[in-house]
Amino acid sequence: MPVHNLVVSNVPGPQVPPYLPGREVRVMYPLGPIFHSSGLNIIVMPLCGNVDVGLISCPELLPDL
Repeated sequence: MPVHNLVVSNVPGPQVPPYLPGREVRVMYPLGPIFHSSGLNIIVMPLCGNVDVGLISCPELLPDL
């Protein structure tokens, strides 16, 4: 029996612009794992005042995301 079928994560991001080799990081894509018997993972990640939302699903349990 599945323990859960939905995971919601809030990943705190930086409030100041991050830099990698001298270049400003403008976009960060929220990613997260799909666990066994989990159908949907919703990830919320703020970056410098903007909020990005990522949706990841198992195609067998949720084919039309």
